[in-house]
Amino acid sequence: MTPTEAFNAFLASLGQSNSAPSNTTNADTLGVVTGVVSDAQSTINAQLINDYLASKDCAVFDWRDDLIHVGETIRLGRNGNGLVGISAAPVFGPATSGARAFFTGTAGGYVLLACPTSNTEDLCSPSIVGVSVLGNDLADHGVGFQGCYLPRGDRLHVWGIKPVNGSFGFVFSHNPDHTGSAVNCCYGGTFGSLTAHVVGGANGFLFTGKANSSGTNTCFSTFQYCHATMVNGDAFYCQKGDDNNFMQIGVSRGAGGTGRGLVMAADPATTLHWVGNVIHNMNLSKTDGANLKITLHGTGIRGNRITYNGVDYRPDIELTGGAVMNANQFDFLGQSNYNNGWVAGGNPSMSVW
Repeated sequence: MTPTEAFNAFLASLGQSNSAPSNTTNADTLGVVTGVVSDAQSTINAQLINDYLASKDCAVFDWRDDLIHVGETIRLGRNGNGLVGISAAPVFGPATSGARAFFTGTAGGYVLLACPTSNTEDLCSPSIVGVSVLGNDLADHGVGFQGCYLPRGDRLHVWGIKPVNGSFGFVFSHNPDHTGSAVNCCYGGTFGSLTAHVVGGANGFLFTGKANSSGTNTCFSTFQYCHATMVNGDAFYCQKGDDNNFMQIGVSRGAGGTGRGLVMAADPATTLHWVGNVIHNMNLSKTDGANLKITLHGTGIRGNRITYNGVDYRPDIELTGGAVMNANQFDFLGQSNYNNGWVAGGNPSMSVW
């Protein structure tokens, strides 16, 4: 008996195994057909993946380098579920290689969604890494994290969602069907290298939570190297959240566009608060037309800080919809293009350096 065989026999005597973990599968194993397929097969593809993910906690689907047509939302609904792929997509344009989820289902919904199967609990530690999402102008949203504790999203790229107002490349929020006593937040997440490329009236990123309810928001999460390319929609829309940290945030607006770069819109009357968030090293750029706007709307915006480094692209900074408390701090590198009540050193606190 070789040393390896002896060791395996010893593990077997303990009821253990030295074989590879069984929590990961791929298209070949499940019978998912890759490449261009019929709508019927794309629905079967999605069902095969979803059935596997729903079978147990910590089930991981390895997307590898496959183009997979899916006819319905791929949902991570159990603790530790994951999607892992190889994304070689560019920032400005649709993916031509790498792990790609091409949506061919009926209009509406998400392409990839981390949201608990149980409406009475939060979803713990879902992970989506290295997948490019092509919505085929059908999906309302690309990737969503709803009611998740310690989620992870990395190297995710979204194109081709429905080009209308109300659609978002990425959504971080509560579980809208939640009925239990769990926290129901997108809490403690780690997200990096997220790109939303949208057209028409579609928007890039939404950070929100349930209105008329305490808690249930996007909080204590880190977002690094996130970029939105849009036309008439908003790049980053911040509605309900606290204590999030954003590093290296970029916006590019296409030719003829009218969309805003950053919007903070919160209303305490409906328990929507955007509080204690830090956005460090933000940059806005445009092809033509009016300057991109940084807009604060409502009185539920407090204790936030923005450091803006776009010395080549001046934002229009505007206050709308009521007073904004001076606990907010905004630092702009070489900027002077602000209006509607903004003055350096005023309310909110602003510095120009």
